[in-house]
Amino acid sequence: MKIRFIILGIILINSFLGYTQCHDVLFIIDDSASIDETERSEMQSSIQQLSDIIYSIDPNSRIGIVQYGQNAPGNYNVGNGYYMSLALTSNPIITLTNNPGGNILKEDVLPYSIKRMTDDGLFNSGGEFENISSIFIFTDAHLDNACQTTLTNCSNCTVPGVSCGFDYLSDLSNMLGNIPISVFRVIEFFSLNESAIGIAQNGGILIEQDNFSITPTQIDNIIISLDCIKATFRAEKTCIGDFTEFYVNIPTPITSITWDFGDGSSSSDENPTHNYLSTGTYDVNVVLDSDNEMISNSFSVTIDDRYIAYQPNNLISCDDEINDGIATFNLNEQNNQISNGQTGNFNISFHLTQQDADLNNNPISSPYTNTENFSQIIFTRIENSLNTNCYDTNYFFIETIEAPLINMEDTWYICPDEELTILAEPGFDEYIWSTGETSQQITVTQPGNYSVTLVRNINSTPTITRCETIKSLIVLNSEKATIENIEISDLSDNNTITIIVTGIGDYEYSINGVTYQDHNVFNNVPPGFYSVYVNDKNGCGIVKDDIYVLSYPKFFSPNSDGINDFWQIHTSNMEHDLKVSIYDRYGKLLKRLSATEKGWDGKFNGLDLPSNDYWFSIIRPKNGREYRGHFSLKR
Repeated sequence: MKIRFIILGIILINSFLGYTQCHDVLFIIDDSASIDETERSEMQSSIQQLSDIIYSIDPNSRIGIVQYGQNAPGNYNVGNGYYMSLALTSNPIITLTNNPGGNILKEDVLPYSIKRMTDDGLFNSGGEFENISSIFIFTDAHLDNACQTTLTNCSNCTVPGVSCGFDYLSDLSNMLGNIPISVFRVIEFFSLNESAIGIAQNGGILIEQDNFSITPTQIDNIIISLDCIKATFRAEKTCIGDFTEFYVNIPTPITSITWDFGDGSSSSDENPTHNYLSTGTYDVNVVLDSDNEMISNSFSVTIDDRYIAYQPNNLISCDDEINDGIATFNLNEQNNQISNGQTGNFNISFHLTQQDADLNNNPISSPYTNTENFSQIIFTRIENSLNTNCYDTNYFFIETIEAPLINMEDTWYICPDEELTILAEPGFDEYIWSTGETSQQITVTQPGNYSVTLVRNINSTPTITRCETIKSLIVLNSEKATIENIEISDLSDNNTITIIVTGIGDYEYSINGVTYQDHNVFNNVPPGFYSVYVNDKNGCGIVKDDIYVLSYPKFFSPNSDGINDFWQIHTSNMEHDLKVSIYDRYGKLLKRLSATEKGWDGKFNGLDLPSNDYWFSIIRPKNGREYRGHFSLKR
């Protein structure tokens, strides 16, 4: 018979019991007013577990239950001291109620109940419980050592106060042949770590906690305290390739022992090791002599497969355009490499630390997003699903590869009646255009939306990892500018040029062909000849036109010294159709100048005119405008 116990949180695989008869076990239940339905349910479950284990150890054993209490508050009459709810029964179904015998249990009357059972002879020859081998009491009563009365015979003693009820235990144990009497006490009204006369002395145990739910460790200790178990046997490391360790635990010295491992091998060591050569279930027999008692037991040990965790290749994922080193990975893609063709019942899990992998703690789920940028170690565990102690671990790295960085323009321009060549960045393994072309560059003739997928292949196993980035771009129409007009404001202190154009391009302007500006107005332009340039910044070309900026001298001095001897419009020779007229202050016409003349010499009808201010008008056929101004003649 295979039994698995959990002790101190460690699973002991193949822990077995050697035993003699448990005989009859009596459970005394405190079911007074302080016990509620939740606690009663916990007691019922705990007693059922103990009963089932006792029966599995010794099918001849029987279980008895006494629920105690009284049916009137404040009345501590011995006659109302206890109620039996279950006579000795083999393998019973445990049912606890609050009114056994039709009486509602109210007050805590532990001492009276024990005395009543003793007085009624239930423990005497012929009594219901004369052959019980152990007693276990469930209660929330206070355990008080203050009572000094020595109770040599409970049937003749004076009953002490309620809190002294546990003083009866020592006498009761002695009366029944020093049987163990144990107590499971729930702490409700009194402090922890109390003791009681008659518990430790007779080999019993005291359990104190805040509920009646029993734990596997407590079950182990209780079964041992009931004096049913003479020895425990245990086998550890039951994976193929291990040296399986066998242990025996017995309170008395071992005189001799023989282990038969079930595969033709044996040992006389007290705690031997054995290496099974193949998986399977083996019948182990052990016979030992201890304290003049021969104990024999048989149990099965199953040797299970230990699967190998093969090291997989690193798992690679491509980053997104943020390039923060964070990506999502399908860890389950590694399963085939980890198992490497092994078949059977196994589980594969992934962990963030070696310790978690060894203890099978905190498995991470797939898909998994890395928490360490660009590279992170992942530990693997492969375990036998039938025996999780048979496991192996390994590791691999998850790596985030930076996405390709693309510096291509978002917007491209195509000129009328021309083709546009779009060139992608060099250095990629693949180019996939939305047009279906796969070269680094394409030629287009129409505006519209285009895209290119740039692929960089990363060497990885078992397949190449393709990191790709999609670049979307738009192609727009553009064209050269058309110069509609050039507005020249000259013959002033601040000559300006304003260039008026039409077109769908993005234009810039220059009056020297070297320096361009986005604004179409030029200020403070000196007089002279200029070529005006308009460039399409989208690459569709430059248009040009020539202009002249005129000005006039503010004075002249016709004294034949060769300096300022004549007055004429500057650069007038560039506009041959200029019509210039000079007047005195009274409006008398003094001179008409052509654009090609040297200028006015300050004479009228051959005579020198005096120093004074004179007026002029200019008619400019080119734009149909007339300009007026004045200047000074100085003698």
